[in-house]
Amino acid sequence: MTNSTQLYKFQKLRRYLKENGYPDIEIDRDGFIMIRGLDFKSIFKAGDVSFDNEGIYVHIDGVRYKGYMFKPEYSVMHSGTKKFPKFHLVQCGIIQQFIDESKFEKYMFAISRTNTVVDYKTKYRYAKVKLNVCALCQQILKNSIITKEYTSENFFDEEKEKFMAKKIRTDWNGYVFGWPNISKAYRKSKNFLCENCSISPKVEKHQMYWDTHHIERDKLKNDDKDLQCLCKLCHKHVDEIHEKEMKNSTMVKQFIEIYREDLILKANPYIHLYR
Repeated sequence: MTNSTQLYKFQKLRRYLKENGYPDIEIDRDGFIMIRGLDFKSIFKAGDVSFDNEGIYVHIDGVRYKGYMFKPEYSVMHSGTKKFPKFHLVQCGIIQQFIDESKFEKYMFAISRTNTVVDYKTKYRYAKVKLNVCALCQQILKNSIITKEYTSENFFDEEKEKFMAKKIRTDWNGYVFGWPNISKAYRKSKNFLCENCSISPKVEKHQMYWDTHHIERDKLKNDDKDLQCLCKLCHKHVDEIHEKEMKNSTMVKQFIEIYREDLILKANPYIHLYR
């Protein structure tokens, strides 16, 4: 049987980062992922970032990775005192402002205990910095255990604990081991026909635009009655949560560009939203 460490190699994520010039990921002996210095501007413009009331996520190959944002360059020294940037866990007012003003290139996305911060005046590099949480993010998450003393180290350790708690039967995103194979087998059993609008791929390489949806959003239920084969457009609009998660999805945009006429002929219930 394949051991858990092998199951958590994250080959697709490694390849994605390498092809796009990002730093490689680290994986500890328990299989938990660590990312430092992922350029937020690039992933945001690519539609690979989403926000919800609980966190900030990067989407790669259909997998969500929860992390945080921070400024890697900062005016660290103030009157002889070191002051490091705060890190952001949700789309607080500060993050929203930078997004509205298209200044998000100043941020990095990370999943790590510590980070390197560069003083933009002296260019001195401070390594292994433990960041403190943003006060606005803390207010948004006030019903949780997050306090003003909450750090990037706390975030990392909590996420790792969640990961380890479900490690035996699921991956970090809650899917059972072997989910990619289960998903493909189900879609193949349906001939990659969307069970909502009846559209199907024209060629084999387009099969990536069809997903397997958990009808009750329970990733541990994988019988045929619990699953549904959906095209990217129907999957996006299955509920408000999916709409938000896939709001800027490049895969959805590509699918619509390729299959627009077919979607219209099939009377897809959502294609009129993209005219």
